[in-house]
Amino acid sequence: MAADQSLVGAWRLVSYEARSPEGTEVFPFGVGATGVIIWSADGAFSAQISPGDPSGDVEPNYVAYFGRWELEEASSSVLHHVAGAFNPGLRNTVQRRGLAFDADRVTLTPPTREGANTMSLVWERTAPAEAGASVSS
Repeated sequence: MAADQSLVGAWRLVSYEARSPEGTEVFPFGVGATGVIIWSADGAFSAQISPGDPSGDVEPNYVAYFGRWELEEASSSVLHHVAGAFNPGLRNTVQRRGLAFDADRVTLTPPTREGANTMSLVWERTAPAEAGASVSS
């Protein structure tokens, strides 16, 4: 990861997809999920994902959590130290996400447990004026 590629700023969700161990594409938050994640220069973060249209047997949920973040360059990861969350099970946990940059996009990949879906969340940097505007465009 290049040192000049920073997470600081607001990002909108482009896609949230998963692959089953058999290779089937799954949309954990339905088709057309929307979201925003903001990483501030002082180490605070906030993330929200709103479900799209349900797909298959998927029962989309709403995700909202916040806290402190740190970049772990050696492993190309970001660590989210969760202070508060809509889901009580996320509170006071550390959520590791792999990072891959591609121009103004970053892909976050949560760790995959054996036999579970492989997930990937693609985020696109927003212009400063867009941060408070609709994130669905």
